[in-house]
Amino acid sequence: MARAASGTVVWDKGKKRWKGRITVIGGRPWLDCPPEFPNNPRGEGRAREWIAEKASLAKAEGHRIEDYDVRKRTPAAAASPGASGDDWFNAWEKSRIARGLTSTADNRIHFAGYIKPAVNEKHVRDWTSDDVRAIVALLDSTVASGDISPKYASNVWGTATKMCTDAVKSKAAELRVRLDNPAKDVAGPESGEERAKQFLYPSEFLSSSRARTSRSAGAAP
Repeated sequence: MARAASGTVVWDKGKKRWKGRITVIGGRPWLDCPPEFPNNPRGEGRAREWIAEKASLAKAEGHRIEDYDVRKRTPAAAASPGASGDDWFNAWEKSRIARGLTSTADNRIHFAGYIKPAVNEKHVRDWTSDDVRAIVALLDSTVASGDISPKYASNVWGTATKMCTDAVKSKAAELRVRLDNPAKDVAGPESGEERAKQFLYPSEFLSSSRARTSRSAGAAP
């Protein structure tokens, strides 16, 4: 019977958080556990569970040391996401276009108009659960002001959560810049009441028009 993947955890006095070590192909990287795990037996138990989950995922997906230590990656893999959030988004968008997805123009509008401002232009690798909650708060307040509909807010939320998921699990190595999903335990924007008749809010109409224009500009004459 195959042995379940596990890991070692210790308290890092300098960082004031638990960290754990897992085994991957080519090495044994240390991972910082979420800072909310306290320095007590309960916190240690949570850290062990978290590290065991990461160890199991690494074993199941065949993770390599290059996925954890940027110094050991090839130059292209290390540089592709870039130093800024915009660089990572551009790489993400390019990968989606290559796969034939048609929502990329809308994704860009969602990112530029709502996601990027809410997280203060931070790179997706640096997002915390509070950053993701800030996206939700911005969407809820924008819906409350009547600028966008709950449905549109849900679409923006879909873009944000897909970014988080792909930052962890993307098949493209250059897009995998996280070990955890910051949106995992965050509630999305309010759904709002269903309307008898569908219509576009003013800001949605402008966004939709820009998206159509962008797609038309890229289409063959």
